[in-house]
Amino acid sequence: MWRPWTAARTLVQRGPSWPHKLIRAYSFPTSPSHEEPHSPVSPHAWDELFASAPATTSESQEATAMPRSVLYAEKRDQVPTLHKRRQSYDTSALTPSETVQFRRIFELLEQEMGAPFSSKPHEADLGAFRRRNALEPRRAVARGGGVGTRFQVSQEGLAAHIPADQLDRGVDQIWEALQAQACAVNTWAWAETHIWGPPEVAEYGAHTAFYAPALHMLLLALRDRFLAPHTALAVLPAIKKRGAHSFVLGCTASLLAEVIRTQWVCLRDAHAVLDTAREARASGILVPYASEHSEDAPLREQMERVRSEIRGQVMHVAQERAATSGQRWDELPLTADEQDLLAVASELRAMAGRTSKYDRQPRARSPRHRRARPPAQKAGREKDLLIYPQNPYSLLRTRVRSHPTEA
Repeated sequence: MWRPWTAARTLVQRGPSWPHKLIRAYSFPTSPSHEEPHSPVSPHAWDELFASAPATTSESQEATAMPRSVLYAEKRDQVPTLHKRRQSYDTSALTPSETVQFRRIFELLEQEMGAPFSSKPHEADLGAFRRRNALEPRRAVARGGGVGTRFQVSQEGLAAHIPADQLDRGVDQIWEALQAQACAVNTWAWAETHIWGPPEVAEYGAHTAFYAPALHMLLLALRDRFLAPHTALAVLPAIKKRGAHSFVLGCTASLLAEVIRTQWVCLRDAHAVLDTAREARASGILVPYASEHSEDAPLREQMERVRSEIRGQVMHVAQERAATSGQRWDELPLTADEQDLLAVASELRAMAGRTSKYDRQPRARSPRHRRARPPAQKAGREKDLLIYPQNPYSLLRTRVRSHPTEA
């Protein structure tokens, strides 16, 4: 008798060990209005059967047939990716038992290594490590308010015991106080009290770590904000007036570089620039040798810039005079002022050294590297083939010269 629920059949062959045993499995349509009839075999038995089947099980003869375990199997969970597994890690606190276990692990490691992890290094050990590895002292660098100029704070004396954040706050307070002044007169009066005043009143005097940055920002404020270059240049004589201690702590390479810039850009006084450069050389601020990473690099760069502008100005005037007279500019005699300016530029170049990477010349090689090579002799026409009988492989590197064949 034909029944509607026997529409689909699946024949499953057990494997090579059961060649003649066939197991019939009935599959039914899965419509929502039709319920599956009772099967004499439980689905768990089928699951166990297909789970224990060998890997050599042949496929069904019907292309559209499907095993029962696949048809009624539950949805398999997807394997989470590494990113999802990391996100699902437990971040809760350790339980008391886990804490005890971890503590025991570290105790065993301490016993094997012979040094407890909980011991803190002593100051003497840190000092020995610093001396042994030749660590350079750290320099606290602060940035001026809206100027973008870097102020290097000395790490000597009291500054060595002040944290970097405290140094930064002090520099910011100086800049805010200078910006709060209404005119150049009030700014100079503020400097007389807070920078050059008595030690008990001066917050940024020579006895503090803010003396050099305060003088630097004072010069910039007078020159750029209040447009008073002469008052700004008066900062340097005021520093010298306070004695050698004030000059040593207050006159830095960056300050003298700004002085030279003020003398040239605002006043166009080349001789004043030369006098400042000579003073920097005499006081030791400008060292005789040039270095890219030395502390006087800003001063050398400013001197080189002024020297280049002086020379360019003289050459430009000479070219204009040559174009007017119709002669070559290099044949015209220079005036006394132009010769004086060229002499200033030459002396600035001698003191600043080669600071521009474009002016560097290649290092001269010693004469022993300049060995005269004998001129290459051309092979004669009679040597048509160069052969080295002692090395057969040299035939692969021979030169063959062809000569015209005789008619």
